[in-house]
Amino acid sequence: ALCAAWVLVLVPLLWYGIAYQGDPYYISGWGSTLRILTEFTAGSVTYLIVRRIVANDPGPRVERLSATLAAILPALVVIGAVILGHVVAWQWPGSADDNPPKYHLVLVPLLVAWIGTLALSRRGVSHFLSKDRLVLGGYISFSLYMTHTVWYGLWRTGMNKVHINGGPVYAVSALGLVAGALIIAWLMWRFVEEPAREWMRRLIGERGIPVAEPAGHPNEVPAN
Repeated sequence: ALCAAWVLVLVPLLWYGIAYQGDPYYISGWGSTLRILTEFTAGSVTYLIVRRIVANDPGPRVERLSATLAAILPALVVIGAVILGHVVAWQWPGSADDNPPKYHLVLVPLLVAWIGTLALSRRGVSHFLSKDRLVLGGYISFSLYMTHTVWYGLWRTGMNKVHINGGPVYAVSALGLVAGALIIAWLMWRFVEEPAREWMRRLIGERGIPVAEPAGHPNEVPAN
């Protein structure tokens, strides 16, 4: 029943991606609402499926299958993105204003399923992604999402002011762009996002730091 619900939840998103030809920002045709609601709900159902499997004490066969899928699914996403990119370029070779259907949304189910396989595996890709620095990257990812565009705008404006649009200096500056985005994201996570989250938890009577996190959080990052 949960697997059937998982499929049904994603059907509106797939329909929107294949059939609807609109703006690139998902504003028209309730695009943003469809994308957010379906993806969030599919992720929630994935969580329930994983919990059910874990509760039934999955054996080594499930572990092996999950580890294999955890490696195959992202490869399929990359291959699918390349193929769909060629299809779109071939069918819609016109101007940027000629927006094609959002075929890339058909790859979303693979990404959602990938999260489930990572949760059920302890080796391979899952083991690699559980390294402490990558876990820290996951912690700061939302702050990165919220700040990177502002930082890029400042960097782009500065580069235009000094009339640098290419060459070795531009390449070095581009590395600084990436490093700066990560530093800003860490600062926002460390001094804004985490204190605010812990403060809100205390407001409702919960521990400021969840039990699953280390006592030294956020200075310490769990390895798994």
